[in-house]
Amino acid sequence: PTPHHPSSTAECRWQPVVEMAKGYGSGRGGKVWLRTLASETEEYTMPDGSRVMDLKKQLEQVKDVSVHDMALVSGGKVLDDTDALDVDGEDLQFVVRKVPILDFLAEQTSGVDLAGVEVDEDGDLVDDLSREQQFVWNLNRGPKFIPSASCEDLGSFFSNVCASLEKRGILSLGDLELQLRKVPNASRRQWWTDLLPDMAGHGAAQMRSHFLSFHLEEVAHLHEDYNYCPLPGMTPEDVERCRAVRCARQDGSYQESAYTFVFSPELGLVRAVTSVVLPDWNKVPTVGEVVAGRQALYARSAGCSPPPSELDPEDYLERIADEDLRDSDEADKSDGRTIKSVIWSRLQPEDTELDAGEIQRCMRAPRQNVPTHLVCFTLKQTQETSSMISAGRVRECIEHLSGVDTEVVSIEKSPNKVSQTGRMPFWRTSVVVRCASLQDAAAVFVRCFDKQWGFEGPVTCAAVEDVEDLGKGKGKGGKFGKGKGKGK
Repeated sequence: PTPHHPSSTAECRWQPVVEMAKGYGSGRGGKVWLRTLASETEEYTMPDGSRVMDLKKQLEQVKDVSVHDMALVSGGKVLDDTDALDVDGEDLQFVVRKVPILDFLAEQTSGVDLAGVEVDEDGDLVDDLSREQQFVWNLNRGPKFIPSASCEDLGSFFSNVCASLEKRGILSLGDLELQLRKVPNASRRQWWTDLLPDMAGHGAAQMRSHFLSFHLEEVAHLHEDYNYCPLPGMTPEDVERCRAVRCARQDGSYQESAYTFVFSPELGLVRAVTSVVLPDWNKVPTVGEVVAGRQALYARSAGCSPPPSELDPEDYLERIADEDLRDSDEADKSDGRTIKSVIWSRLQPEDTELDAGEIQRCMRAPRQNVPTHLVCFTLKQTQETSSMISAGRVRECIEHLSGVDTEVVSIEKSPNKVSQTGRMPFWRTSVVVRCASLQDAAAVFVRCFDKQWGFEGPVTCAAVEDVEDLGKGKGKGGKFGKGKGKGK
C-alpha cells in the first residue's frame, strides 16, 4: 500500500497498489495474451517489431488507464517502454499502480527548508534557490506560507486540491492526463477555475492555484503535442499551428510570440498568434471555402491591437477599421469610441468587455478580409507626392514584396489631408489592384500588410515600425475589394 497523507478532516486513507491483470506474452510480435484476475484471457494482436509502449498505448484505449500508471513485468523485472515484446516464453505480468497526487506533492515538498533564505526590502530573493526550494517558494508566495480563506498551510492547500480532483475521479497524474486531454487547451483554464475557486480570485491564493495547476499539467505530460485538444470548428492548418505554438510556449519561447496570417472560414485572412521559433511561421496561408458569416465565433474584446502574447493561439485578430482613422475627423465615434480590431474566439467567454450593442456591431461589420481577386491599398504620404504614385511604381513595389504581378485597376487620391491628434497630417491615396487568383491575392494582402515603401528611387520596403528611418511614404495592404465576376 501507498500511504495517502491525512486530509483536512484528519482521516488517514490508504490507496493500495492495484493489480489489474496478469498474463504472458508471445515472442517477437504476433499475439499477446493477458489473463485477468478473474482468469479471463484477453488477446491482443501486435505487429512485428512492437515494443512495450505500443502495447501500453493499446491497453490505454481499452482499459481507460494511463500508460504512466501501468507496468509490464517479466521475470520480476519491469520492462522499459522501449523494450521489444520479446520475453522468451516467460510470463508477462501487467500491473497498474496509481500513486496519489497528494503523495506526489508531499514527496516534492518534504524536507524543503526555506529558513535563512534572504530577501531584500521589496521581498525579492537575494539567494539562488534549488529547484525544490523554488517550487515551495512559488506555492508559499514567499519564504512563509501566505494563508487564505480556504487553507492555512501548504498541507491543507494540497489536501483541498486533491479532494476536489478526487471528486472528479482523478487520483493519480495518469488519471489527470486521461481526463484533461479530452478538454480543449483553450478551455483548460476554465476547467481549473471551476475546480479551484481561488483561481478566480486575486492575490496569493489565485497565484498559488494557477502555479500548481500549471505544474500538475506539466508533470502529467499535458503540455506535450500529442495531448493537444482543439476547439470544434478549427481547420487542420489551425490545429497544427496551435499545437506547435502551445508546445513552443511551454519550452520557454513565450517571448518569441508574433502575429501571422491564417485563413478562417468565418473571417477570411486574419492575424493569429504564432512563434518565430517555428519553421515557416510567416508563410502565406492557403485560401479555403468561406462560410456565410461570423455566427460560429464570439467577440472577446475590441479596440486597439494587443501584443500577441495576450492572445491564445486559437484566437483571431480581425482589423475592421482603418488604423489611420482612429483619431481623425473621419473616424466613426457614434458609440463613444472607435473599434479598430476585434479578438474572436471559438470559445464563448465567461466574461466580455463588450456590451450587446458593440457585439452586434462587430458581428455586422463588413468582412473586408474575405479574399477576392481585388486588393485595396491605402497609401499614406506626409507630403503631396501624388505625381510619384504611378501604376508602374505600385506594381513594382507589390511584386518586390510578394513576388506577384498585379494589374492596377484604379488610383484615387483624397483631395484633403487627414489630421490626427498629436500626429503629423497626411494625404491618403486609395489603390485597387487585381490578381490572377485568390491565392495570389492572399500573397499580396499578407506580404504588403502594414509595410512601407518609398515612392521614388530603388524599391525599399520595411515594416511599419521603420517608417521614420524610411522617411518617404507608407503603402498598406488594407482589405480585399468588391468587384464583378470571379473576384467575389
